[in-house]
Amino acid sequence: MYQLLLISHYLRRRMIPLFAALAVTLCTAMVIIVMSVMGGFLDLMRGSAHKLTGDVVIGNVEINRPTGGFAHYRELTEELGKDPAVARATPVIECLAMLNMPGKSGFYQVVGVEGGSIGDVLKFEPMWKSEDIANQMGDPESRALWSSFDLQKAGKSLSLPASLIGDRTPGKTIPAAMLGVEVNPRHYRDEHGQYSPSNAYVGGTIELTLVPLGDRGQSGAYEPKKRALPVVNELKSGFYEYDKSRIYVPFDWLQQQLEMSERETAAEFDPVTGQGGAPKIKPARCTQVLIAGRPGVPLDEVRMAAERAVQRICDRHPDCNLDAYADVTPWDRIPFIRGLLNAVKSEKGMMTFLFAVIGMVAVMMVGITFYMIVLEKTRDIGILRSIGASQYGILSLFVRYGLVIGVIGSALGVGLAYFVVTHLNNLEHLLGYNVVTGILCNALLAATVVAATVAAFLSGRREGAGFERGLAAFLVTLLAGSAILFFGFTDIGAHRPEWLMRLDERYACPIWDPRYYYFDKVPDTVNWLEARWVAVFAVVASVMGALVPAVLAASKNPVEAMRHE
Repeated sequence: MYQLLLISHYLRRRMIPLFAALAVTLCTAMVIIVMSVMGGFLDLMRGSAHKLTGDVVIGNVEINRPTGGFAHYRELTEELGKDPAVARATPVIECLAMLNMPGKSGFYQVVGVEGGSIGDVLKFEPMWKSEDIANQMGDPESRALWSSFDLQKAGKSLSLPASLIGDRTPGKTIPAAMLGVEVNPRHYRDEHGQYSPSNAYVGGTIELTLVPLGDRGQSGAYEPKKRALPVVNELKSGFYEYDKSRIYVPFDWLQQQLEMSERETAAEFDPVTGQGGAPKIKPARCTQVLIAGRPGVPLDEVRMAAERAVQRICDRHPDCNLDAYADVTPWDRIPFIRGLLNAVKSEKGMMTFLFAVIGMVAVMMVGITFYMIVLEKTRDIGILRSIGASQYGILSLFVRYGLVIGVIGSALGVGLAYFVVTHLNNLEHLLGYNVVTGILCNALLAATVVAATVAAFLSGRREGAGFERGLAAFLVTLLAGSAILFFGFTDIGAHRPEWLMRLDERYACPIWDPRYYYFDKVPDTVNWLEARWVAVFAVVASVMGALVPAVLAASKNPVEAMRHE
């Protein structure tokens, strides 16, 4: 019991332990903030890449490995549809093509997808809506024409109404392409990281030069084909490497252009009989099959379902090339995606390690603090030993004191980290657009805090509680004012005078400029599992910091401790 009473007394009467708790608080908050922001970037990249690939890919996933695709993909998708682990499967054709459009030319990845798979297997939405494009039209007739159909639905089906190119046939549609947003050379991001629909290439025409591929990926026997396609929409997935390099087109159209649809081959000459054989039918081919698993089904179960379906098709068609060209790969093991994600994961680990090393300052701070307390309380230790306290009791006193400091510091650190992470975008807005306004508001806040503290201190001195009352007034006013600034700053900045707006623009110093970083905002979600482990580590570190001074206190001779001055 005396241990709890002494710990409570030391916490209420001494300022030194508060500095140790503050060190634990800051170090805990620092590590959690770094882990949350870096982990948020990793989660954003994972989510963006995942929605462009489905859950499992059957087919070639190596960029430098040419392939002519594989046959019997319709049977394969039917087999996959029978498996309870699979929600849907869709065939895909990927190839390199030469793109020509105003302001840009070069090689890009052309992806042929079936319209119904967009938003189902491929979890993305076309970027622009009908009103976005219609509002950019100058004449009322064009505006009414573009407003008369669902542009997002057209983007998912990769088709465009023929009426937009002058063909008035009722209900007629034509194949169209959807560009990754960074493929369009006219696009740039504004200060808020947004693209303007006035720069969209919707309704424009691109030219693709395609080279048909043979069964084994060879292209020497075919002549290149130049084909023009209108653009129906654009895609912003958030995965920059895909948005700058991919063009989506209808599956059937690309299959036909690449000579991968079902066709009859010429009869082969038989040298024995001297006669030609019967013509052969070459089945249609695709390069990949993308699979979406059912919600809640583990990724490995979806992968095993795909492997079982591939094996059944190979058993049914011994002459097929599925086993040679169709790897079964979960989305997060695709080499290109895995390389990017591992790079960000390594950066997160390195940053966390560096800040954890800096966080060892908390251990040293706790150790120094408790060493000073032991020196100061040597006489008290001698008194406690003389009235019957054991060495273990003295050791336990200071270890528990360190535990209490660690719990208080880690709890405050988690709270501070949560507050900062969830308001990082407000802070970025403050520094990037309202920095001078923020300085003035914080100067006003500081003056209010000082005034409230002095008033409370003077009032408390007359009643014998000046310091405690002044400290309480300081903390309450500071926390309340900071909350007001964070939660209400947008309204404050919106009503500032013009001269203050000019100063804010001149001295802006954004920490996150969305014009240069691909994500629009800073991740603002705390990973509570990681935060919990950081808090536990902070408590353990605090106890370890108090352990050496506690051993020194317990080992003191009670007679010599009583004589200590």
